[in-house]
Amino acid sequence: MSTIAIRLDPEVRHKLEQLARMTGRTRSSLVAEAVRRFVDAEIAEASAGGEKGGTEQADNAVGMPERWNIIV
Repeated sequence: MSTIAIRLDPEVRHKLEQLARMTGRTRSSLVAEAVRRFVDAEIAEASAGGEKGGTEQADNAVGMPERWNIIV
């Protein structure tokens, strides 16, 4: 496994911490699962010919919401 750092706005971080407590899972496992689902869905969409284009894709090269601020 590899490690990445992300920046979350305070509201999302609070919700993530709340969900972690409710489910007994770690924040890392919840984020990893969310990213895995997102990537799988994007790959399936692109494979089906529904690939996004134009400025939306150019604004965010990894295809994730800009508020996620992914740092690789």
